[in-house]
Amino acid sequence: MENQTCTVLNDTNIDEIPITNNEYETILNLQSEVLALTAQDIDAQVILDKLCKTLESLLPNAVSSLMIKNTEDGLLYVKAAPSVPLQGWDALNGLKPGPKSGSCGNAVHHGKPQFISNTFTDERGSEFIQTAKAFNLCSCWSMPIKDEENIVIGSIALSSFEHRSPASFHKKLLQTASSIVSIVLQNEANRQRIHKMAYTDMLLGLNNKLALQTELQKNNFNTLLFLDINNFSYVNTAYGFDIGDEILKAVAGILTELYPTALYRINADQFALRFNDKQDDRSNLLKY
Repeated sequence: MENQTCTVLNDTNIDEIPITNNEYETILNLQSEVLALTAQDIDAQVILDKLCKTLESLLPNAVSSLMIKNTEDGLLYVKAAPSVPLQGWDALNGLKPGPKSGSCGNAVHHGKPQFISNTFTDERGSEFIQTAKAFNLCSCWSMPIKDEENIVIGSIALSSFEHRSPASFHKKLLQTASSIVSIVLQNEANRQRIHKMAYTDMLLGLNNKLALQTELQKNNFNTLLFLDINNFSYVNTAYGFDIGDEILKAVAGILTELYPTALYRINADQFALRFNDKQDDRSNLLKY
C-alpha cells in the first residue's frame, strides 16, 4: 500500500555534529558483543539478525536490512532483515545494482556509501521509488560490504520512515556494521570449508570415512557394501603413487557414475556404498 506520509526532519547541519564519547563507546560495544558471538561459534544467521536489531535500536523509527550479491546472477538478495515483513523481502529480492536502483543498489554498484534522505525524489532511486512508497521507506542509508579481497559482496542499510540525513554517528555505525558482517561471513565460509575438508576425501572429492561413520550413527541405512582394489599396494610400489592416484581417480569416476550419492572412500584402496533400501548390486559391479 502506498504511503507518503513521511515526517521531514530539520537536520540540514546534522552531518557537522561530531560523534560523542558515549556514541563512540556504543559503537565499540556493538563491535565487541557481535564479534564475541562469532567467537562462540554461534550460527551466522543468528548473529546477523541480532546486528540488524541492534542497529534499529540505535535509530528509532527505522528498519535495518542486509543484502548479499548472488555470484551467479549478480543480483542482490536479502540475507537478514528481521523487522521487514515477507512482502518486503519479496520486493527487495532480485535487486539489480545500478546508479538508479536505490541506496543499496548504488552502494554495491559504486562500492561507496550512499545516503539518500528522500527516496521519493532522489534520482539514485528512480527505479526503486514504487517499492519505497509501498513500504513508506522515506530515507535510506547504505554501506557497501567488502570481502577480504576488497570486492563488494553486498550492502547493509538503515531505512527510516522519516526523511532524514545521517549524523556522523550513523555513518560510523554503518561502517562498523559493514566490517562486522564481512568478518561474520568470512568466518562462516571458513567454517563451511573446514567442515567440508573434514568430511571429504581430498584426492577424490568423495565423502570419507568420517562422513560414513556420521551417517551410520543415524541408523538410516539398510545396505552397506565394501569394495577394494586387489593388490593395489603393488601398483604403488611398482609404478609410484602418482600412477596409483590416477587409477583411484578412474575407479572413483566409474563408481560415481553408478552411485553418485552412495559412495564413500574409507581407506587407501577401499570404498563403501551405503543405501537406504535393500540392494544387491554385486552383479552390476562385476561388469567392471
